[in-house]
Amino acid sequence: MIVLNRVDIAVTALSLVLLFSLYFFSRRSTHKNLRGPPAPSYLLGLEYELQTKTFEEGFVRWSKEYGTAYRLQGCLGETMLVVSDPLAIHRILHESLQDYPAAADVRRLFEMIFGKGVISVKGEDHKRHRRVLGPAFSINHMRQFLPLFQRHVNHLSEKWDTVLQGKTQTIDIILWLHKLALDIVGESAFNYHFDALNNKPNELTTALYAFEKLAGEHTPTMTLIQAILRHIPDSIVSWKTKHFPFHGDKVVKRFLEVSNEKAREFLKKAGLDLDLDSNEAKDETGMERDILSILARANRAEDPRKRLSEEEMLSQMSTIIQAGHHTTGYTISWILYQLAAHPEDQAKVYEEIRQARERNSGDFTSSDYDSMNHLNLVIKETFRLHPPVPKLEREASKNDILLLDFPVVCRDGTTIDAVPVRKGQRIKVDITSYNRLESVWGEDADSWNPKRFEPISTHPNGKEQTQVGLFANVLTFSGGPKGCLGWRFALMELQAMTVGLVERYEFSTVTDVEIEAGSIGSQTAVMVVPSVKGKHMEGPKLPLKVTARAAV
Repeated sequence: MIVLNRVDIAVTALSLVLLFSLYFFSRRSTHKNLRGPPAPSYLLGLEYELQTKTFEEGFVRWSKEYGTAYRLQGCLGETMLVVSDPLAIHRILHESLQDYPAAADVRRLFEMIFGKGVISVKGEDHKRHRRVLGPAFSINHMRQFLPLFQRHVNHLSEKWDTVLQGKTQTIDIILWLHKLALDIVGESAFNYHFDALNNKPNELTTALYAFEKLAGEHTPTMTLIQAILRHIPDSIVSWKTKHFPFHGDKVVKRFLEVSNEKAREFLKKAGLDLDLDSNEAKDETGMERDILSILARANRAEDPRKRLSEEEMLSQMSTIIQAGHHTTGYTISWILYQLAAHPEDQAKVYEEIRQARERNSGDFTSSDYDSMNHLNLVIKETFRLHPPVPKLEREASKNDILLLDFPVVCRDGTTIDAVPVRKGQRIKVDITSYNRLESVWGEDADSWNPKRFEPISTHPNGKEQTQVGLFANVLTFSGGPKGCLGWRFALMELQAMTVGLVERYEFSTVTDVEIEAGSIGSQTAVMVVPSVKGKHMEGPKLPLKVTARAAV
């Protein structure tokens, strides 16, 4: 009798999967008449190459060349549809949301990272999650976190003052700002003190940083394996993960376990119970002191049959930590970079802060921030030019037709204003390219221009704009019923960060250092990050000159 070891079994299983995939893809139809970039190989398509390119070198350039709908070859000849057209996006994210769920492999990945949180569930479960989460992200509850935001910005300033010693210094701001965002989300989410700015070691931070290191691990083999696995039934993938986990599987699992342990630990400490009526954790003002406390109250108010389970509630914490600090850390980095690169805008924002300080010598309120017009134009323009999540992965659940706002030219020279979609078609909703469409944002769509968000009487293309984005019609927070729940939290946090830092420091660019948009992650989950031009494979970096302003 032949006895197979674990390696033999794994190789055999992978071979069978490969044969199955080849057969599967050979039966799939393609958008043969749509144009698209040529692939360097049948085996990897363009998927591995995309992980070595910046997003502007790939998707943004291709959208200009091929239009708002084009074909993209994936591994093993799979044809993907890339769309940046407003009308097509509106159908996918708003009008027919249930017909375009997140791709199966993306849902599996999100469940590994976040557990059974709001990002990974779908259908009625997603509606149930959002109903319970809604009160925690209401504008009134968000305002109570402003003092917390301001306190942590003050703490970062103390650290920078020690580094600067009254002199202009070059600081790689990304690591600092990520630590700031992590400290804020830990305390606001469940009263957990990462103390990242103090470099305090703890189990959750260690697990989180180990998870983050996975973002830069790319190989052709892993790209191919991930592409194959996305077409394998969940039961088989779960079996593989359980018996033959990759290194990344183990790291992700560990982070989820630790984040759940910490959330459960806080619940016990605060006397909270997720399922039973119990006392709520409140501070001296009578307000719940963190998001988890608010969630616990909202959950108890639900019909018992519609409440979130303990596992679902704890999973929201992993979701908030990951989604809440990465995106904020990169966005505030881009804001400060753009202000450094455009001193006239930095001067306008500083003048608004100075005038507001004359009216209010204490802590700024949300009304103070909202009254700073140029500050908010700068934030909107940063959202438009630098979405941290550049695309969404969707899969059609039935045959459909996507109408186009802007017709595209096909390979045979014909022009079409509708694209047929077959059941199972993988679709990439291209956020970055939509945010830069000249037909939507004007001829200077690739350039920095905060004034484009000032009220105008007519639209650049002369017709009524299709509404797709959740905020300022940019797609950075997605759109429709599954748009980002925490966008108000993020906006208020970024207002407080920007004002707190620009009031204290002047930022300028470093001579001979050019910054570009690099990317980290896999083909299913990518984030766009600031990086030094020509060195984006080295990861996120953003050196800026920082000078302390004279005290007023």
